[in-house]
Amino acid sequence: RLGSTAVDRPNNTGATPMFIAAYNGHARVIETLHRLGSTAVDQPANGGWTPMFIAAQNGHAHVIETLHRLGSTAVDQ
Repeated sequence: RLGSTAVDRPNNTGATPMFIAAYNGHARVIETLHRLGSTAVDQPANGGWTPMFIAAQNGHAHVIETLHRLGSTAVDQ
């Protein structure tokens, strides 16, 4: 486990690795980030969009299922 500080560092738009993986439809990357200690399952980027919202926006049903299984409850903040 790396801890959330190492795996949840956002870029200049506030997007965490979890958010970027959700955006791109990478459910396995989300699972790996979670195993490494990520706590960003519901962390929004600067625009207020959460990983769950961006996965839904991009039609990534398998990512939505993964995020939900990992405890996500936020769609948009």
